[in-house]
Amino acid sequence: MGAIMMFDTQAAVDRLQSAGFSEVQAKGVSATLKEVFSVASEGLATKTDLKELENRLEIKIADLKSEIADLRGDNRAIKAEIGALKWLIGTVLIGVLAIIARLYLHAGV
Repeated sequence: MGAIMMFDTQAAVDRLQSAGFSEVQAKGVSATLKEVFSVASEGLATKTDLKELENRLEIKIADLKSEIADLRGDNRAIKAEIGALKWLIGTVLIGVLAIIARLYLHAGV
């Protein structure tokens, strides 16, 4: 990753000299500019870097969507099991209450 910034030092020297800089001054400024551009371009992403990142993110998003769909399916299954357990607990509770009522009535209280 990192963009390559091109800097034509000789063209910069020529332009600076034509603007009145001495050769030594022009070469010094040109070298400094080249160094600044080199440091400034470190860590910059190229179009290719961005496209690769986009592709990786699209894959991750697709994976997350798939996981979410799986979790929704699991959630529906759990809700169905909870519904069945409610009916089972209700049935057991009614049975227990019927047994208690029968014992209470037979005890003659």
